[in-house]
Amino acid sequence: MTRAVATCLGWLSIGVLCLGLSPGTEDWGSELGVVERIDDLICLSTPGKIQAGDLVQLFELFEKQAVVVAVVEEADSKACREASHSTLQGPFHRLRSGKSPSELQLPAIAVLGGRIPLTIRNGSTAVDLDGDGVGETLRSCTSREGLHLTVWSGEPLTGTRRWHSYYYLGYDTDPTCTERDY
Repeated sequence: MTRAVATCLGWLSIGVLCLGLSPGTEDWGSELGVVERIDDLICLSTPGKIQAGDLVQLFELFEKQAVVVAVVEEADSKACREASHSTLQGPFHRLRSGKSPSELQLPAIAVLGGRIPLTIRNGSTAVDLDGDGVGETLRSCTSREGLHLTVWSGEPLTGTRRWHSYYYLGYDTDPTCTERDY
C-alpha cells in the first residue's frame, strides 16, 4: 500500500508529529496496532510492515486522551512476542518514546504511516485517518475481562466502526461496552 503525501501541521501545540492512514484505505488492520507495557518494555503488535526507526503514534484512551510519538527500536522483538496480551497476531515490536513505560496510559491504539493533522479537544482525539473528510474517533471500553479498542468513522457507537481489537486484562472488570462496541 502506498502512503499518501499529506500536509501536516507539523509539531502541534501538544508537541506530537501527526501520522495516519492513506486516503481511501480499506485495510485498516495493516495500519493500526495495539501498544502495551510488558515489564519495562513498550511493545506494539500489528500486522503492518514496519522496521526499526519508523515512527508510530500512540493514542492513549484512558481518562484524558493523549497522543505520544514513539520510535520502533527493535522490529520483531522476541520479548514482546512471548509476553503479549493482545489478540493481534503480530509481529511484535519494541518501541521507545519520550515517556517511560510506567508514564504511558497503556494499552493504546497505534497508528503507523503517513502524515495527517489531528486535534485534541475536551479530552478527545479528533483525526481523519483515511482522508475522506469524516473524522475518526478512537474509543476503549471494558468487557468482563478485557478492553475493546475501536476506531469509528464519526462518533463512537453511532458512526461506522472501522477497526476493533480485544486486549485481555486477566482480571474481572465492570463492563462499560455496549452491543455496538463488539
